[in-house]
This record gives sequence, structure tokens and C-alpha cells, in this order.
Amino acid sequence: MKRVLYTALVSHLVLSLELSGAYAFDQYDGEWIGSATSTDRRCEPARVTLTVRGKIVVGQARFEPETQNINGTVFEDGTFAATIGFRPLAGKFTQNECEGTFRRSDCVWKILLKHTK
Repeated sequence: MKRVLYTALVSHLVLSLELSGAYAFDQYDGEWIGSATSTDRRCEPARVTLTVRGKIVVGQARFEPETQNINGTVFEDGTFAATIGFRPLAGKFTQNECEGTFRRSDCVWKILLKHTK
């Protein structure tokens, strides 16, 4: 009887650890919508959308008159590294917000997104 109880306990612990590890990435899954703004007035704001599935981040930034693709990876701590067009984009996801920065057209941009799930 002790052996059965021990086996059940160990199985439960292993399964719990595996599920908690998977959740570390899945908590950011979904749609993220917001904007990118620059402190330089000559750089117009952009509409930004991201989709997160596991570790993968994809999306777009819509600048007038063009759209740039975003591709990247999210890490367990919520930070992410991506490219917007061919330029680097770095940021961090939290429960319901995402912030990041990138440089384009001699302007530094800050993105602020909300999780829409």
C-alpha cells in the first residue's frame, strides 16, 4: 500500500512540474494590440498587433503608408527579442501589458500593448 501511495505522489509531483513549466510560456498566449509612439514629432504613431503562441511572437506595425512585419521569441521571464522589418525590437510581457522599444527612421519608438486574449 505504501508503494502505491508513493508512486501516486511522485507521479502527481512530476505532472505538476511539467504543467507549471508549460504555463510559463502559455500565460502570454493570445492577441496583443496597441500603438508605437515616438517623442520626435516628425515620426507618426503606428498601430501594433502581436500574436503570441508558446515561445513564438508574430505581428505587424502599421506605419503610414507601409506595414512592417514583427517576428520574435518570448522567454520564460516575459522578455522578448524580435525584429521589426530588419531592425531589433526588445520588450517585456506582463500579465496584461507589453512594453518595448525599437529604432526606425532616426526615431526611438516605444510600444505599449494590451492583452486582448
